[in-house]
Amino acid sequence: MSILQLLFTSGGAANYTVIQTFTATSTWTCPTGVTSVEYLVVAGGGSNGGYGGGGGGAGGFRTASGFSVTAGTDYTITVGAGGAAQANGSDSVFSTITSTGGGYRDWE
Repeated sequence: MSILQLLFTSGGAANYTVIQTFTATSTWTCPTGVTSVEYLVVAGGGSNGGYGGGGGGAGGFRTASGFSVTAGTDYTITVGAGGAAQANGSDSVFSTITSTGGGYRDWE
């Protein structure tokens, strides 16, 4: 399963930390008081190559902290799927951060 995970801390008097995990494509609205997020973006892995084929490649990932966001803004969340038979995995995207899906191997 591909995921996209955000960790953010709200400032002010009610200081709290939230981890939000997405397993499907969605939109995330940045809450009031949040100015940056830590993210983990994992793309879909590739499939095997079919009969006699090798294993599929792992999906790429990107992670970092301090990604600037703006309260009240909607951010696109695209969660890439794993590759079907003899197909590459799909990319996963958070705003401008893209993780590339894995390829597949065919030994035939």
